[in-house]
Amino acid sequence: MNKRTRHAHDLVPLLVRYLLTSEPNGLYDYIRDNSNLPGRRANLELAAAFGDVAGRITESNPEAIWRLTQGMTEIDAAQAPTDAPLEFVPFCGTVALGAVAAACPDRLPDAMDRLRQVSRDARWRLHEAVAMGLQRLLTSRAEETLDGMAAWILPGDPLPARAVAAGLADPWILEDPAIAERALALHRRILNNLQGEDQRHTDGYRTLRQGLAHTLSVVVAADPEHGFPYLEELAKAHDRDVRWILGRNLSKDRLTLHYAGRVARVVALLHANAG
Repeated sequence: MNKRTRHAHDLVPLLVRYLLTSEPNGLYDYIRDNSNLPGRRANLELAAAFGDVAGRITESNPEAIWRLTQGMTEIDAAQAPTDAPLEFVPFCGTVALGAVAAACPDRLPDAMDRLRQVSRDARWRLHEAVAMGLQRLLTSRAEETLDGMAAWILPGDPLPARAVAAGLADPWILEDPAIAERALALHRRILNNLQGEDQRHTDGYRTLRQGLAHTLSVVVAADPEHGFPYLEELAKAHDRDVRWILGRNLSKDRLTLHYAGRVARVVALLHANAG
């Protein structure tokens, strides 16, 4: 039995107890005690298992599981600061929001609204949880989710845009050509907003910039025929952060190992337009 399956086995009776009593403390204790926090790597197998089980139980108890997961996401940084074991409760709740809405489509707008709110949380782990929640939705309700994600990309609001980019940066999800094409279009919108941004000094902007240093190469690798012409466009940009993001992505193995000639062409254009 792998870790994810073992955690799912342990979580079922805890969630059944919650359904019977509306008391989440036993569930919270289990998540906290198995969080691996404080530490470098939280227990992502547990978060995945919680999303799996919450999604299955949603089919017969949608309102109760929605209240539970929504409540978990409302545990704020004052109660559960970064790296505290309790921080993993809102992390798991955020991941599960995507699973709940995937199983109960009527909840999709509410889940997207809440995930967008959580994406602005100061705790970096919750940014990752939002991406994981979005990925749950992208695997089951891609078109509606992509439409909702597009509305998150606004000037001056960098953290939801970062969640969009991170949520899309999954090669398995991008195996669908339609999703890959939309992912590239959404990255284009994010990078268009980035140019000329007047909030470069903020933590949110820096977080977005750092995320794009990875995610752009993932979506280009999934759709190289459209992706590399776009990288050539970016190589002609004069925005210093766009050029930095492009340079970081051009160094990724997923591009250099498979598209060396195309990468070399973009690098040449980047150097030709320096200064």
